[in-house]
Amino acid sequence: NMKPLLLSAFLIFSFGYSKPDIDRIPVIVDTDANNELDDQHALAYAFFNREVFDIKGITVNATSGGGDADKQYEEGKRVMQLCNVWNRFPLKKGANGNFDKISPRLGSDDYDGHEAVDFIIQEALKMDERKLVLIPVGKLTNIALAIKKEPRIMEKIRIVWLGSNYPERGEYNLENDIGALNYILDRQVPFEMVVVRYGTPYGSDVVRVTPAEIAAMMKNLRTFRHSNRTT
Repeated sequence: NMKPLLLSAFLIFSFGYSKPDIDRIPVIVDTDANNELDDQHALAYAFFNREVFDIKGITVNATSGGGDADKQYEEGKRVMQLCNVWNRFPLKKGANGNFDKISPRLGSDDYDGHEAVDFIIQEALKMDERKLVLIPVGKLTNIALAIKKEPRIMEKIRIVWLGSNYPERGEYNLENDIGALNYILDRQVPFEMVVVRYGTPYGSDVVRVTPAEIAAMMKNLRTFRHSNRTT
């Protein structure tokens, strides 16, 4: 009955991406890092594959599990420290609330999530011919807010989201901010979904791994313990 761990959108995305004339893929990983272990796997996968990913930074936001944005930030920092990349890449704190609640306040200087949202905009506007790939493995709040605040970034980004059970109803990342997803779907922006599936030959189930498999692969390797969890 142990819940399988999702290895993240990174695996599907990286193997499916064709890059004949470019070196590395510019990415921002947007994560509710303290929710489930798929986020830690996604971050570590990016950090340990820097020959593939040009990591512009990490942004976090809060979902209903794992605490507020401060908790998500601290977990993101912990993973970066374990991967020996702390202070190498920016880590930005994003939204606690949802899109519908925050978006009317985008004109203020201190709206909820402004640090991550403004960072996404800043990095996207630097892009020239290549697109900045945003990889959210949580709710879509930070990205939807960035698009609403600065619509010009739609021509400079590509979104690859771990979320939705389409064509089935519901899914954790979706339900934590339905308004953000609806806003993005109504925009002309490249948007792909790695659907969260169990027991099917597609979506996230293709790249899942169980705790037993992890234990077998990591036998005799050092483990790190934090808050009664082993990663």
